[in-house]
Amino acid sequence: MGVVYKAQDLKLSRLVALKFLPVQERQTPEDIERFQNEARALSSLNHPSIATIFDIDEFEGQRFIALELLPGGTLRSELRRHQSNAREMPLNLLVTYALQVADALAHAHRKNVVHRDIKTENILLTEDGKAKITDFGLAKLRGDKQLTKTGSTLGTAAYMSPEQIRGEDTDARSDIFSLGVVLYELLTGKLPFRGEHEAALSYSIVHEDPPPISSLRSKVPQSLLDVVAKCLAKERAARYQSSELLVADLQKVSQEITGFVSAEVTETPRSGVSVWVVIGGILILLALVISYLVLTPSGKNAPAKPSIAVLYIENLSGNPQYDAVAVGLTEEITSELSNIPGVQVVSRNAVAPYRNKSVDMKEIGEQLGVGYVLEGSLRVEGKKVRVTCQAIQTNDRFHFWSQGITRELTDALEVETEIAQQVAIGLKTKFAQKNVESTLGLPQNSLIRQ
Repeated sequence: MGVVYKAQDLKLSRLVALKFLPVQERQTPEDIERFQNEARALSSLNHPSIATIFDIDEFEGQRFIALELLPGGTLRSELRRHQSNAREMPLNLLVTYALQVADALAHAHRKNVVHRDIKTENILLTEDGKAKITDFGLAKLRGDKQLTKTGSTLGTAAYMSPEQIRGEDTDARSDIFSLGVVLYELLTGKLPFRGEHEAALSYSIVHEDPPPISSLRSKVPQSLLDVVAKCLAKERAARYQSSELLVADLQKVSQEITGFVSAEVTETPRSGVSVWVVIGGILILLALVISYLVLTPSGKNAPAKPSIAVLYIENLSGNPQYDAVAVGLTEEITSELSNIPGVQVVSRNAVAPYRNKSVDMKEIGEQLGVGYVLEGSLRVEGKKVRVTCQAIQTNDRFHFWSQGITRELTDALEVETEIAQQVAIGLKTKFAQKNVESTLGLPQNSLIRQ
C-alpha cells in the first residue's frame, strides 16, 4: 500500500516515517482514496499500541503520511530472531504482544474502524519492546463509501478470515480471526493454513482445521490453546464477539502463564525406576523444603522485597479535563501499593521526571533501583472510564502482570479509590505467588499442579 522512508522532521527535530503512495504511471482515484482512508483511520485513533500519525501532505505531486517511527522491527522479525537462535518465543512475551494488539483492536473497533490486514508484518515494535499496529491502508471505517467491489478480497491471504476469502462483508470478528493466526504463528513458528497456491490456501482457511498446536509445541496452557481455537473458529458466531472479550481471556491467560510449568522443569521419572525410590525422593525433598522454611532466618537468604515505581497514568481520552483523574489515579495506586507489607514503592517525586516521556523500562529500573515499573492509561467513552495497567519487569522488560478495569464515571474520587484497590489486590496476589516460588527455589514462572 505504500513505500516508507526514514526521515528527519526539521521543525521538531525528530525522526519520523514518511509513507508515500507507490510511484507508478497512473494513480487511480481508488489508490488515492485508500491512502486518505488510512490517514483518516489513524487520526481517529489514540492508543499506545497504535502507530501515531503526525500529518498528511503532498509535495511535488507526491502524497505522503508522516508517522511515528518504530525502529524495533516487526513482530515477524522478532519471531525469526528467536527461531534463528533455535528458541521458541517465550509464552509470557507472546501473550504480552497479543494483549497489546487485542487492546488496540478493541479501541479501534469501538471507533468503528476494522483493520482488515492484521499480520505479524503489520505489528511493529518500539525500542522498549512494545507492540504497535500500523498499516491501516485496508481499514474499513463505518460510514465511508465502499472501496471494494462485492465478491473481491482484501488483505494478506494467509491471515484472512473465511468471510474475507469468500468476499463477504467484514467486521471486528475478522480482525479477531487474523489475530488468532498471528498467535498461532508466534506459538509454533508456522502459519495455521498453508497451500501450494492461493486457491489451495483459500480452501484450507475456509474448510480445514489447522494442525494442533500441541503437536508443534509442548507445555502450552490449555487456556491459551482455547483462546487461539476460539479466534480461529470458521463461523463468526463461534468466535469472540468483541475484542474486549478476547482481552479479558488473554489477561487470565497471562496470569496463568506466570505460573505455568517451564520447559526446563525435569519430568517425573517413568519406567525403570522403583516406585519406592520415587517416593523416597519426594519425602526427602519435602523434608528439605520444610527445613528451609522453618530454619532459614529472614535476612540475606530470604526472598528480596519487590520494589516498584508507579509511572503517571496516561490520559488517552483526548480531553484535558480528565488529566486530574489520571493524576488522582496515580496517587491512589501509589498509596495503595505502599500499604502492601514487604513491597517497596518509589515516591511520586522520584517518578515525576519520567512523566509524559517515552522511557525504557530497563533504564528506569537502573536509575530508580526498582525491579518493576507500573504503567497505565485512561480512556473515557460516554459515561465509562477504562483504566489499563501493566507491571513490567525492568531486568528483562517482560510483562509481569496486567489488568483492565472499566467503571461508570459518577464520582471521580470514589472511582479512583476503587480502581486503585483493584490494582493493589492484583499485584499483591502476583507478588505473593512470586515470593512463594522464590522461597521454594522453583524456577521463575513455574507452577505446581496437583
